[in-house]
Amino acid sequence: MNRFSLPEPTPVVLEHLNTRSEQHGDDLVTAIDLKFSMDCGNAVLDLFHPQLRRMLFCKLENQPAKDQGELALGEPPDLPNLRWPQLDALRWVEELSGRTLTLAYGIGGESDIVLRDCRINNLKIEPLEGGTVHLVFRVQCVPPQHVPVIDRLAHMLKREVMATLSGPSETSLPFGDEDVVDASFDPDFREVGGAAGKPEAKDATQAFLDQHG
Repeated sequence: MNRFSLPEPTPVVLEHLNTRSEQHGDDLVTAIDLKFSMDCGNAVLDLFHPQLRRMLFCKLENQPAKDQGELALGEPPDLPNLRWPQLDALRWVEELSGRTLTLAYGIGGESDIVLRDCRINNLKIEPLEGGTVHLVFRVQCVPPQHVPVIDRLAHMLKREVMATLSGPSETSLPFGDEDVVDASFDPDFREVGGAAGKPEAKDATQAFLDQHG
């Protein structure tokens, strides 16, 4: 279950900006599509699925991790090596809605660009040797119509900007998953279902990991 968020200001690059029209009732309003990219430690994969990081990364003997510098969402990785070096970037087919994106602008505070009720989609995950992940994602929303948001965003194109991405409610877990158990670091995690509390069958990811170590 995807719990991807950016709770702290995180460097991202605005790769592309697209404007379009959306029908809202009887009115046509301006909507935008924003494509972002970012590099971060592979611990971010635990927010997508508790076993995804172990499926893509491993720790090879006598091959220390490359220096990944100060990457967002990551301490020095405990799984620094690619399990499948031949694997290309992966698409994560899921849309997240009701998110709030805040982009640092000007002197900050009231000058920041705040985009509400955003949809997050077109997620791509590219695992890299050294414990790094290159993420690409799209944000779709209707910006405030009374401020020059599009002009400000145009000045950010191809530049690094600090961003936060939060869920629908500040009081809920990221993306509203209040009932999610965090099993990110428990390799033996199994979901328990049914009234009798019997373990469910292994999912495809867990079966793959059990077979390939």
